[in-house]
Amino acid sequence: MKNPFIYGKIVTGESFVNRQKEKADLTKYLLDNQVIFLISSRRYGKSSLLKKVSEELKKKKAQVAYIDLFKCSSLEQFVAQYARVLASLETSVVEKAVKLIGEWVSALRPQFTIDKDGTIGLEIDAKPREQEVYQLLEKLMEKPQEYAKKHKCPVIIMIDEFQEIVRFGGEQLEKYLRAVIQGQKNVGYVFSGSKRSMLTDMVSKKSRAFYHSGPVMYLDKIGQEEWIRYIKDKFRKSKIAIDDAVVIKIIQKAQNIPYYVQSLSHKTWELTLDSRKVNEKIIEEAVESIVDESRHVYVALWEMLPSTQQRLLEGIARGAIENPLSQDFIIRHQMNSRSTVTTSLKLLEKKDILERSGKKYIFCDIWFSEWILKR
Repeated sequence: MKNPFIYGKIVTGESFVNRQKEKADLTKYLLDNQVIFLISSRRYGKSSLLKKVSEELKKKKAQVAYIDLFKCSSLEQFVAQYARVLASLETSVVEKAVKLIGEWVSALRPQFTIDKDGTIGLEIDAKPREQEVYQLLEKLMEKPQEYAKKHKCPVIIMIDEFQEIVRFGGEQLEKYLRAVIQGQKNVGYVFSGSKRSMLTDMVSKKSRAFYHSGPVMYLDKIGQEEWIRYIKDKFRKSKIAIDDAVVIKIIQKAQNIPYYVQSLSHKTWELTLDSRKVNEKIIEEAVESIVDESRHVYVALWEMLPSTQQRLLEGIARGAIENPLSQDFIIRHQMNSRSTVTTSLKLLEKKDILERSGKKYIFCDIWFSEWILKR
């Protein structure tokens, strides 16, 4: 019997939980040719939502191009990968797509590989002057509008992990992109990302190019009632008994974060194939099993941290997420000074161990916090 709980990859179909309002709002905004920012904490299901919205848009005869900037390490790679996704709009024939890409970004000397399924792999073998790269990008950014006018259909551009453009070209690149796209009337853009503070700065600071450029959507946690229905249904179809109180325990242990709810449900399902009934003890065993599977990673990560950062993480893991800068926290966890805490928080954010959510600091990986508490 196949485990019905999926995590660690984009989910579709029956594995996609709710998000009906977000899906409807995004679809409407994009068909209205808006520039939307979709801001989410990590592992909230942002990429799965974009996939679902893409499916809805295609049903409405829109053409959709998606690019993930985490897969790019430079401005040149961004330009090359953008050319690749735009070529896929023009043609489904691999040879023709390769020819188009070669023509559009010839200055980058693109090198191609073709997988068995027809997927085009693309590397670049040149680094032209920055001005020349910007000229290539400008021409590419104009193509969605040209395509929309030629084929009389809406074109939607989805750029995931959009905050990475700062790494490619700083605020100058932000201004450049805004200048190119602001006059396009037949193209909708969604810029999404999981670095909340970076993206919030982009849209909330008057000095930034995308200040008040369009709607800003923050992806919240899924409602508890939706999770209860979803989880109970999956266990019921597997003929495994589970009551509401136990489902709520799963949601709480996973902090109602979609990735972790699915992960914990997945492990719990595995542990109940014999007993056919879920109880709170099994959930605790599931958490211990998940944490134990990653213990070598956590040990290595912990040993690389200086003692001040270790003490700070211990305090936050024990529940002091509201104000680690308080004098009580500093004394209790031997943090020396407020400036020590401030510096450590910034470094732990940079290492992707903590992230700031409003005034709170939370673990990027909640199972790491469980490991800290149990070690």
